[in-house]
Amino acid sequence: TKDSSFRIADLSPLNAEQIEVFSGLVYFPINEEFLVEARLEPIFTEDIIQMKTSTDRLPDYKVYGYVYFLFDGEEHRLTAYQNMDHQEDSLYKDFLFVPFTDNNSTILTYGGGRYIDFKIPNTNTFYLDFNKAYNPYCAYNHRWSCVIPPSENSLQIAIDAGEKIYPDIH
Repeated sequence: TKDSSFRIADLSPLNAEQIEVFSGLVYFPINEEFLVEARLEPIFTEDIIQMKTSTDRLPDYKVYGYVYFLFDGEEHRLTAYQNMDHQEDSLYKDFLFVPFTDNNSTILTYGGGRYIDFKIPNTNTFYLDFNKAYNPYCAYNHRWSCVIPPSENSLQIAIDAGEKIYPDIH
């Protein structure tokens, strides 16, 4: 579905030249090891922060909470954010945004990091699926403004799941 949308000019982050040669996105094989049981600890604050982006744009986000998960016997933590622009949108207001980097960034995955979105769970325990990690649009075309993952979301492990870097796109 995503590959199809990349081939439609009005939906694609690609320019016309890129669309002509686009052969599809590249993913790691689905790996159940990266479907991890996670714990969400909400932070009850109304503080709004402005996230740094690849341009001068500074979108508003609320720090919603921390996501904890075990991988290879070690606990890791990511900060989950709520996009304030989506609070009036019935489709996306209940979703959280986790921008992150890992030890694959710049090697096998986009150097600017990847993202995961998930619906706010009904309980504090849920499954976080790194197989759904995706590249921001600026990975394909510099005309897009993309959130830069904050340093606290830099995982010191390799996440061999989700979308890989697309080497010949620029």
